[in-house]
Amino acid sequence: MPPMYASAQCPKCQGPRDAKALYCPFCGAVFERTILAPPVVTAAPPAPEPIVRAVVDPYRPPAVAGDLYDPEGSAGAQTGREAVIAPLGRRFGAWFLDEIFLGISFFVGLVLMVLAGVRPLEAMEAGVAEGSLPMSIWMMMIVAVLPVGAVNVYYLARDGQTLGKKALGIRIVRDNTGEPVALLRLLLLRSVVSWILGAVPIVGGLFSIVDACFIFRPDRRCVHDHIADTKVVVV
Repeated sequence: MPPMYASAQCPKCQGPRDAKALYCPFCGAVFERTILAPPVVTAAPPAPEPIVRAVVDPYRPPAVAGDLYDPEGSAGAQTGREAVIAPLGRRFGAWFLDEIFLGISFFVGLVLMVLAGVRPLEAMEAGVAEGSLPMSIWMMMIVAVLPVGAVNVYYLARDGQTLGKKALGIRIVRDNTGEPVALLRLLLLRSVVSWILGAVPIVGGLFSIVDACFIFRPDRRCVHDHIADTKVVVV
């Protein structure tokens, strides 16, 4: 690249100046060779990286650790889901299965009594004649109810389910919060209170009918559900 001079004219006589001349041919003035540095070409700065923003759905519920389907949070933080009320068919199906399990347990207890040499029919006839059930019948009832009852109490405390509810994928939760129900509330308010009210002469029969009819309401909550502040939902 040829040298670049500060001026293209003679500074003394203002005559034309040759780019390669060392002095002016008109006035003899000696030129000073002031060389201009070539322009510095700088690289353009790198383009900034695009900012990626996460798209947030404002209508999506927040993630919660341990919703009503996982009370212990064993599955980690989950997205909250609205509880689905257990349909009528599952409620009746769960009740029917619980009765079948109880019937099987009674049958096993009856077989054990026969094998032990006790005659249940004769013992019940003797109890009716005396006005009280003999101890053998009470033992049969305890033996029959205890296995199924113990399993149901275990699953109620852990999952809010009986064997029938577990088989059909429904469970008992608190009505307003959807939280698991304490075992004492399930046994006392949801079961014992209803059993006592149903045992009252005349009024008990009416209570049992009304209690069963409440399941046909849209919320599928029986009277014992209102007493215990519970509802049955799909798992």
